[in-house]
Amino acid sequence: MNRKKVYIAGGVIILAAMIASISSINARSYVYVDDDAPSDWYDATHVKTIQEGIDNASIGDTVFVYNGIYYENLVLYTSIGLIGEDKNTTIIDGKNKGCTITLTSENAIIKNLTIIGVGFDTDDFINFFRAGIRVTCSINTICNNIFRKNCLGISAVRVTNLTIKDNTFIEDGVGFTSYENDGRHELKIKYFLHNIENNTVNEK
Repeated sequence: MNRKKVYIAGGVIILAAMIASISSINARSYVYVDDDAPSDWYDATHVKTIQEGIDNASIGDTVFVYNGIYYENLVLYTSIGLIGEDKNTTIIDGKNKGCTITLTSENAIIKNLTIIGVGFDTDDFINFFRAGIRVTCSINTICNNIFRKNCLGISAVRVTNLTIKDNTFIEDGVGFTSYENDGRHELKIKYFLHNIENNTVNEK
């Protein structure tokens, strides 16, 4: 057999394997959340609560939330997308029990949601660390959401490289800090440099 043909065939096989591997890595799977679907709709990728959707998702997946009001306090600890069907009608309500979403992973996306229901405390210092989304990891994207009447819409603690864009804040806002309720750490300018654009605050 011609040795050159063997080399070419071997190269084609290796290239095909590499393409298949890359496709597998880039494949994005979905977990769907609906709080009032028929009982036979539910399985590992069709769930009733958002937290269950997060728990069932893998890195790079998207948790897609259908319209409804979800009374949950979420911990988003994986690099996934959390995306609502419609920001006006896909609502996460934190039940006045602390932060509505606590984001503890890098490379996550939170999009198309209304976020409400942060619990207020009588201590203003504690309130500063409560938010619709409390962010404790860097390199995340929060876009096209509505934040309404939380202690803060977004509170970011010692993080860098956030993208916050196209959000609406109603009697709400954004806070960045290098401090935590574990004491005062060194103040660093990098914790205040983020990509923030095209947000609306109290109709302005």
